[in-house]
Amino acid sequence: MVRPEKILKELSNLWVDLGHEEQQESDTAGAGVLRACSMTFVTIADESEDPSNLGETVAMLMKEHPSRSVLIRLRPCDDQVLESRVFAQCWMPFGQRRQICCEQIEITASLASLDDVPGVVLPLAVADLPVILWSRSPRLFDMPAFPRIAAMCDKLILDTDAFTSEQHAFDLLSAELKGERLVADLAWSRITRWRETVSQIFVNEECLNALPSFTRVVVEYGSAKPKPEAIYLAAWLQNCLSAVGSKTHVDLLHSEGPVISAVTLSAGGTCDVSIRSAGGGAVEVSANRLSTKSFFPEPSDYLALQEELSITRRDPAFDAAVPVASQYARQLQ
Repeated sequence: MVRPEKILKELSNLWVDLGHEEQQESDTAGAGVLRACSMTFVTIADESEDPSNLGETVAMLMKEHPSRSVLIRLRPCDDQVLESRVFAQCWMPFGQRRQICCEQIEITASLASLDDVPGVVLPLAVADLPVILWSRSPRLFDMPAFPRIAAMCDKLILDTDAFTSEQHAFDLLSAELKGERLVADLAWSRITRWRETVSQIFVNEECLNALPSFTRVVVEYGSAKPKPEAIYLAAWLQNCLSAVGSKTHVDLLHSEGPVISAVTLSAGGTCDVSIRSAGGGAVEVSANRLSTKSFFPEPSDYLALQEELSITRRDPAFDAAVPVASQYARQLQ
């Protein structure tokens, strides 16, 4: 049985050992180990997930968002299993001789032991700092223990792209948004560059004035069916058009290419806008016969989480997009 006081003692011993090792290896005054923590970052993932990929993502995040990291690996069995180990993630910033280290706790829990997880994790949370929960396992949300696990955190991060049913994912999000807890979706974070690019076009006064006159707006997607990213972008555009009094419906259209292959807006010659993926991260932007090229970074969990961990307030645009995205998902069924 895992006891939080035992884990905390192991963490204390870990820092003592790190300090002794650094003292023995260092011959420079002022060198040592710096303990850094800005939050408690809890990750829940299925045990079948590749631990190296997940570990690499968390390690990269630690450099900008140092935290006490708690990784809970779900084991699909009916036996009572609850095991733990502690270790440290350390790095040395360029030009310095002192290591920065963050605590990491790995807990293996069977599905039958999920009810015991909050009692173990809550005492491990760093006092007076936020608790962020990143759930990578879609099945967790349908388990009886989920409400108690979610209650541990100040912010819940999920990824609707991991769900087999977009409609179910959006329904879960809609329910979560009714509470006071911060909620985030990595699929929404992955379209930030698309939304920024569209917004920059309408800084132009001519295009801005034409916004209510658009008669055709299309989001093109390259997957077999629209993924949450494409649905979110259509929902966001629909909300933007509605805010200026436009009755135009944003259409989702299948085409060749990535998850989102293009966004086109037409006002019948008054202002025609096209943002189209050109491969290799390149995006061609055209507005009123003027063309430019931009580059979007390759989407990754790291980039999406890096953005979300910096957001400490509710995002009105996201809150407004979720119910509209849910409507799109329902129509696509």
